[in-house]
Amino acid sequence: MLSCLIVKLEIDLSSNSKTTSSQSIPKLALSKEAFEIVKDGLKNAGISVEQYKIDDTIIYDLLCFLDILYEWNEKFNLTSITGLEGITTHIVDSLTISRLKSFTGNERIVDIGSGAGIPGIPLGLAFPNTKVTLVESISKKVSFQQHAVKELELENVIPRQGRAEVISRELNKSFDIVTARAVGSLQDLCKWSAPFLKLGGCLIAYKGKPEAIDEVPNGWEVLEKDIFLLGEKQRTLLRLGLKKSI
Repeated sequence: MLSCLIVKLEIDLSSNSKTTSSQSIPKLALSKEAFEIVKDGLKNAGISVEQYKIDDTIIYDLLCFLDILYEWNEKFNLTSITGLEGITTHIVDSLTISRLKSFTGNERIVDIGSGAGIPGIPLGLAFPNTKVTLVESISKKVSFQQHAVKELELENVIPRQGRAEVISRELNKSFDIVTARAVGSLQDLCKWSAPFLKLGGCLIAYKGKPEAIDEVPNGWEVLEKDIFLLGEKQRTLLRLGLKKSI
């Protein structure tokens, strides 16, 4: 991947900056501190960097994504969380899906209500064997997603503009996983997710407190639940599937 640089540079973790006249030089991606925060965050979150081969090049690309996001955020309101804090919130949290025993890193994923491409773009970067479709209805957010995907040369991520309930008619039963973070109630997510899922597919909902499990609607069951701390915040991953009819 070119990784958002016009001129390809070698990653040098011994320096926090590089001399160049290009305006496209990223900030976090060339910061030793940012690299260490990512590595520590992944380790503390129980994410196996060895199993999924999340190396320095992938971390660099993930930080490039944040640099692109923050640049666009100066003109468009895409996120209220910026700076180093965004590493945990936007990157590490997105990749916690790999804590689930069922996750392989080879799935077809649709990320509904994708917003600024989170968690979909980080998933596509960290797990290059996935195929990720981003579904978002707001045009400025889709424009950002398209820009980020182009800059990062992400061939396995496709942004789509529209409402989930409309796009699912075209992409019916096409995905192994539906992801959603900070989007609606669990009841709504299940309703929007069902048409996208292949037989045996699942919804993975990124939630805060575990009380979200009480919202699981009839016809769905909890296949896997993971409750953990991410920094000082409690996080809950719920993997839900449609109950099999008898």
